[in-house]
Amino acid sequence: METNRGTGFFTRPSLVEQALTRWFLFSLSERPIWLNSLDDARQYHIATVKQDVGEQYMMAHGFQVGKELQSSSMYENTYRKLKVDHVELWISNELNAIHLMRKNGDDPEMTMVRSLPLPELSSEEGLYMAFSPATPDATVERFRAELDRIKQDGTYHAIVKKWLQGPSH
Repeated sequence: METNRGTGFFTRPSLVEQALTRWFLFSLSERPIWLNSLDDARQYHIATVKQDVGEQYMMAHGFQVGKELQSSSMYENTYRKLKVDHVELWISNELNAIHLMRKNGDDPEMTMVRSLPLPELSSEEGLYMAFSPATPDATVERFRAELDRIKQDGTYHAIVKKWLQGPSH
């Protein structure tokens, strides 16, 4: 959303702020990998997005780009690397993973394996909304109030359910 009064955009928080979705190391059901700890992942190649919070997290835990981490500039490329067996694991938040799998014609329930949850990156709240410093406080407050309203009336939950869990069976 951009106006002459400022810009608002959805963003992934930095490691300091804490990501507000559920993050995992994923593998594919045709080549499932089960991990007990992050250290178990060191023997695999992992798809990351350059400078994304997931890549920053892995690097903060001693993983190296070009060694265990295979960095891409686009989210779509990370899932493609996993599909064609260029990597064995993929770090992503669940919402992004489900979106990319569906976009590629795959059923997430049949395709993805949550190989290792990453609770340090995860929270149940959703995404942050960031506004430029030029955005008036009143605009930010109106957005916050409307977000609270849709959370209370169930709209927010319905959106999360649709995009994270898919249609009801």
